[in-house]
Amino acid sequence: MTDNVKECQEKFINVLSSITPKTVITDDTYLEKIQSYLTFNEYNDFIKCAETIEWIERMVLAFESNDPPTQQNCNFTLKILSLICSNEWQFAAIKEKGLLEKICSGIEKHPQLQRPSVKLSHIQLLHSISQHSIGLHWLKQTKSWKLCINYYQQSNTVFIIKEASSFLFDILTKFTDLMKDENLCVEIVEEIMEPIINFSTEYGTDNIVDDEKLPSIMMPCINVCNHLLMMCIESNKRSRMAYLICQKYRYENKLWVVGDLVQTNVDFLTVLCRGHILANFARLSSMDIPSSDTQAADLKFDIHTIHFYNLMLMCLNRRIFKNVNMICELHHQLWYKLGDRAPKEIVLENHDLKYGDQVVMIQTLPIIYVIRSRYKANAEYINELCTKMFHMSCEHTIRVLYQYRDGLSNESFEFIADLAANSIQKILSLKKFLNRDRAILALQILIHVLKGYVDEPEYGVRDKKTCNTQLVMQAPNLLSALLIGLNEMIKYYNFTWKECIESTTIVTLLLVLLDNPNLSPRQTVESLKLIQTSIEHFLAPNLALLMDKMEGSGMEDLGPTIYKRLHDNSWEVRDSTLELVHSIVEISDEKFPPFQRHILESKVCHIVEIIARNDSEPYVRASALKVLASMIKIRAFWEHSLHQLDVKKYAVEVLGAESEGVVRREAVACITAVYRQHQIQPACLDLIFSVLTHCAVNDFYWQVRVNALGFWRTVICRQFSHQGMIDGTFPAVTFSKEHKKIITLNDKEIHLRLRKVLNELSLRGCLGILISCLQDSDLEVIKVAVAIVDRIMIYLNKYNFVEEYNKSKKPTTVSVDPVKPVIDSNYSEFENNLHETKGPVVRNNADFRKKTEVSISKENGECCPDDTIIDLIVQSDDILLLTNKCKMNLQVTCEISMGKIDENLFKKYATVSPDEFLDFVTKTNFDELIKEKSEWLKHSENFSTLLDDVLRSFGISMDLDCY
Repeated sequence: MTDNVKECQEKFINVLSSITPKTVITDDTYLEKIQSYLTFNEYNDFIKCAETIEWIERMVLAFESNDPPTQQNCNFTLKILSLICSNEWQFAAIKEKGLLEKICSGIEKHPQLQRPSVKLSHIQLLHSISQHSIGLHWLKQTKSWKLCINYYQQSNTVFIIKEASSFLFDILTKFTDLMKDENLCVEIVEEIMEPIINFSTEYGTDNIVDDEKLPSIMMPCINVCNHLLMMCIESNKRSRMAYLICQKYRYENKLWVVGDLVQTNVDFLTVLCRGHILANFARLSSMDIPSSDTQAADLKFDIHTIHFYNLMLMCLNRRIFKNVNMICELHHQLWYKLGDRAPKEIVLENHDLKYGDQVVMIQTLPIIYVIRSRYKANAEYINELCTKMFHMSCEHTIRVLYQYRDGLSNESFEFIADLAANSIQKILSLKKFLNRDRAILALQILIHVLKGYVDEPEYGVRDKKTCNTQLVMQAPNLLSALLIGLNEMIKYYNFTWKECIESTTIVTLLLVLLDNPNLSPRQTVESLKLIQTSIEHFLAPNLALLMDKMEGSGMEDLGPTIYKRLHDNSWEVRDSTLELVHSIVEISDEKFPPFQRHILESKVCHIVEIIARNDSEPYVRASALKVLASMIKIRAFWEHSLHQLDVKKYAVEVLGAESEGVVRREAVACITAVYRQHQIQPACLDLIFSVLTHCAVNDFYWQVRVNALGFWRTVICRQFSHQGMIDGTFPAVTFSKEHKKIITLNDKEIHLRLRKVLNELSLRGCLGILISCLQDSDLEVIKVAVAIVDRIMIYLNKYNFVEEYNKSKKPTTVSVDPVKPVIDSNYSEFENNLHETKGPVVRNNADFRKKTEVSISKENGECCPDDTIIDLIVQSDDILLLTNKCKMNLQVTCEISMGKIDENLFKKYATVSPDEFLDFVTKTNFDELIKEKSEWLKHSENFSTLLDDVLRSFGISMDLDCY
């Protein structure tokens, strides 16, 4: 036992000694956490020590006294005792002391202990006892399992029912398989089913409709039987328990009799329906039929299907339409659980039927009914849909569908719409059970319902489509369920437009829908999300290549709709609209360029920038900055809009003054995008480096620090690229623009260039920042920093630079001639000056884009090389470029407010030399670093600190250290 474990044991004993029968615990979670820690192997011995057993005995004595323990302490005692009794030898010692009998008599004696939570803890104690043979013999001898049955009959709560069912299932399985005691199994099953086996016939004559007594008696029994049958089916094994319930005691027949007696209690009838379904499925392949019973046999699948239709007709006759959806949902789940035991097709009256198709058709009928009620005059596609379903169905399915339709015809439209919404929700819950063909059928039906919310103009009239306001107001729940259902199904199945041609109309329909001011904020958000999903999934690549304009695509109103919704009063709507814009911008760069022109014409860029500056919600400002960061990458947005807005300046000001971490995180992404894609004024570079140094090292929000490391990763890549590296490799030869000749890159030249890279990174403070981030308090920041350093070391080790460095152990500080760019200089000229610095140190021009990547703007005053200006003058014959260049050179200051950030912060980290960086990196085991940090975080809230908190709550001082 380690010192830490010994210390924890001492604290645990102190905690137990502080808990008396009347001790009041202010926070229940303390006791729950202590119990969870005691399940760990390293702390499991705590419950075996003599002090723990003595504490248990003291608490159990209080059970029998006239002043019992509090409910909290009673629960904690039972749970600690459960851990002790899970070991058969410890249980034997507890049994000899008679503690279990005292607990039972104490709970029975004191009404205040007969709470559901205490009963649940007692059932858990019995469950732990059943895990070994000694405990099973004790349960058989004392018949303590009857306590469990009594508990769930008295307290019909969900947790007690589940725990009791699990306990009874375990002991029935073990008594049958391990102990071969079938008589005891029969006795337990009889005790469980006693209310339903022996209920009085008086319920068959009087009070049939209004009787509430029968459901209160039967409900616990039927719930437990249903749970037991479900566990039998899920076990994928044959069980004698299922045989006893379904065959010996005729569970399903009893349910029909009880169902005839209760006509109005919908909740009870729902439980009865579940019982019918589970009994039917258990009889298919879950019964372990004894050889002595020659009459019993597995239920055939065709008979099972007939029972399914009978159950449907019973619900329809009683007009319990929501139970139809429940039956369909449960049949899908159980059919899926059967796996290979279920046939692909069922032969029913000489028809080969796919069982799942029949269930889906019945489940979607309320949705189809809504469509049909909207299109009585022109319903050609509805007829096609019904014809398709007719060919998939059989006589029994059609009979059920017609009766279902006739029943709905007498209900109000609001009721049918809510029922259709419930059907959509049930279909969504079955995503993993539906095959692709059935899912496509459901998707087509949902799209047709969505069409019902849009009124088509009369034939020959050129008016735009309009939203049916009456239907929006009349069936809001259906619309919400419809939007959510379409979105989730498209994402889950990853549908394409080829699989469902109707999907190409979704965006057009939703744009009409969004034009209606009566949509609630929630419906608007779901509509925007669905537009985003549809654009991402249903833009055909061929169509994208052929189109250069939005006209005729059905999405002409997309930009105006976005513009309108960006001004919405609800911040959730504005945020969802920005998410849509971000998705469109990403797609416009890769798949559908016409979106760029459409966004620009709709003046969305300017509105996004205003939102980023002025919105009152930080999440909306963060989303706006995220959109701007994605737009910066695209040349059209930058040249025609963003370069005029000075996004860089605002992003820097955000980092210096914004209090919300999510906003600062996206501001860092904006600056990184500007640095990667465009020019930054030379006068602003030091400021930018200081701001990003502050973000990487001093920001309180870990995601800001991670994004800042992304900026420095870009700086590192820019330096390697500036030295001639292409895709992580130096080419064999490179062209020197300065000397107008090709230079061979041998090992010596490559090593010199790598030294230049390290030196330039040192001058920018990058190496010092990486060392600081490797010592960060957050594990994710350390992982990102380690990944960056690993990439640097891969490049260095690829050319044996570190090996040569270790041999030489010479300083690598490089003085760069400010007149000559590093990449265009003859490295032999610097060889004698690699280890000494003369005069001021000047950084190279790797922070500026090459001339083919430069965008010149007289508004933002960005700088570019002189030869680029000359080339552009020659090409454009525009003498104004000379004026612009002069203006750029005159701008020697950077008018950006940094708040409290030190303008020269990066220079403090620039004191870390390449030598110091390489020494630190070569001596550090990064895997061990991450492991140690992970362990530290894991134990920052360990058992010892938890016990310290508990002792503090008791007012006990342990001379504890801060943690």
